[in-house]
Amino acid sequence: MRRGLWIVVLIALAWSAWWVAGARTKEAAIAGWFEARRAAGWAADYDSLGVAGFPLDFRTRMAGIVLADTRAQLAWTLPELGIAAAAWRPTRVQLAFPPDQILATPRGEVAIGSTALIGELALNTGPMLALRQAELTAAELQIADPDGTVDFAAPYARIARVAPDANRYAVTAGATSLHFDAEALRLIDPQGQRPATVDTLRLEMEVAFDAPLDRRTIEQARPAITGIALNELAGVWGQLELRAAGRLAVDPAGWPEGLIQVKAVNWREMVDQARAAGALPERLARPVEQALGAMASLAGSAETLDIPLSFRGGRVWLGLLPLGRAPRIVLR
Repeated sequence: MRRGLWIVVLIALAWSAWWVAGARTKEAAIAGWFEARRAAGWAADYDSLGVAGFPLDFRTRMAGIVLADTRAQLAWTLPELGIAAAAWRPTRVQLAFPPDQILATPRGEVAIGSTALIGELALNTGPMLALRQAELTAAELQIADPDGTVDFAAPYARIARVAPDANRYAVTAGATSLHFDAEALRLIDPQGQRPATVDTLRLEMEVAFDAPLDRRTIEQARPAITGIALNELAGVWGQLELRAAGRLAVDPAGWPEGLIQVKAVNWREMVDQARAAGALPERLARPVEQALGAMASLAGSAETLDIPLSFRGGRVWLGLLPLGRAPRIVLR
């Protein structure tokens, strides 16, 4: 009996010593990471750092965090951040974000408000901490900048590595609804024809990179996107409905090459709205509408469009008609 008690005491002491060592290691690792960012030219500071959760968890609480990547001209300010992991499974991490954050970009400050914004990370063991899976969910999310405010209901974003030896990741994102305030709605719908709420928003795709997503993605350089397989992009906004799918290869300069099939219901209103918002130049609006009208008639429905958009030579094409410059797909 006495011997068994001593064994229990020794195990408890060993676990306690291991937990204390682990907590100190976590504190030192976080402090060292911030110091390394400062050495790399970042602005990286925090007001306080502590680890609790004995005996089963490591719960790290940070306050007064400021991270700024001067090369990317991005700065992130958080009043606090919670980082939790089970003591026996430290590579599965949960992040609890504060209700208010600030993201400074070259275009101005973006205020991020949220309810129950939670992130979950599953990482590989080893020094590079390669990403296996990540998820971000919230009950509500609000994005506000000088151009207006957008509210997302039940937003989510997930990314998961397709295979351990591949640099391909499955990406899904969406929300049950998206609501524009008056300023934001005026910017994208100057004629006031659309409702303030988008009812459906969903994205499913696979993205290929030239390197795995790991700690080097943050500390050194962003990997280049080499390909995108768009399984579904869907949105329903009042009477407008848009769906798209296709595949794109991305060259080293970030220019996409490939084909995206687009289905649009009530597409004439989309053309009018793009023209009113300045997204479609006036000189192209009439030729585009005529070409799309002919294609819709051939397909049997004047109001439903099912067309391929091709990306080549740095431009977007509708058949032989150039629609404009293609977006460069580059991670900054």
